Amino acid sequence: MTLPNKAGIKLKQARQELGFTQKKLAGMIGCTSSALCMFEKGKHDALSVERLKTACEALNLEPGALLEKTGARYCSNPFCPTHYPFRIGDAIALKPEPVDGDSAARCCGWCGELLVSKCEACDTAYDGESAFCQGCGQAYVDLPEGYHVDEKVLGELQLLRVERAAFTDLREGGQHDKSTQPSRQP
Repeated sequence: MTLPNKAGIKLKQARQELGFTQKKLAGMIGCTSSALCMFEKGKHDALSVERLKTACEALNLEPGALLEKTGARYCSNPFCPTHYPFRIGDAIALKPEPVDGDSAARCCGWCGELLVSKCEACDTAYDGESAFCQGCGQAYVDLPEGYHVDEKVLGELQLLRVERAAFTDLREGGQHDKSTQPSRQP
């Protein structure tokens, strides 16, 4: 989640509409009035998410009214394991896995590359559903020119995707059925 540029202004307006001073609201949410003042002036890291949620409750705002979801993002590194390679004729295309919501940080959790939210060719917002931009038709992620992927590598990539999905399921508290996983062959 990220804060829009006007989150501080919105908080200040709601506070003033209820007749709360900065000192009163700060006491209600457990912070200093200077921290609240800094937040209202645009320093969004001055208050924690928990304090912002408490402030929304105190000001009768919808929970999370000051927060907004980021759009879907993707890793632009062609060698990142988050991509799904698939064959189109003799060529290999990569479909990036969308990262959104709370997990849409600045960098890929798998390879460390900066995440991208728009097509690098035409600036159309990434839709997360396709390997190709809806605006210009370009692939979101291209393999380097001349790079060849043989059948064995494609099989290994499929196995890595299955293992990554199992890891993600377990990390999120689910249970993964190992009987559906292909086994690694030496």
